[in-house]
Amino acid sequence: MNDEVTVAEDGSITLNLTGNDSAPDGGLEITHINGVALKSRPTSTAWR
Repeated sequence: MNDEVTVAEDGSITLNLTGNDSAPDGGLEITHINGVALKSRPTSTAWR
């Protein structure tokens, strides 16, 4: 499921990127955001 938020100008928000997702094997991992490869495996991100 896609995640969508609205943030006020100069505001910030922390997202739980896998909070509304599920996988048949129980394992979820974030491997990229907008095509940018990630070295670590985050489950949340801060956007500012």
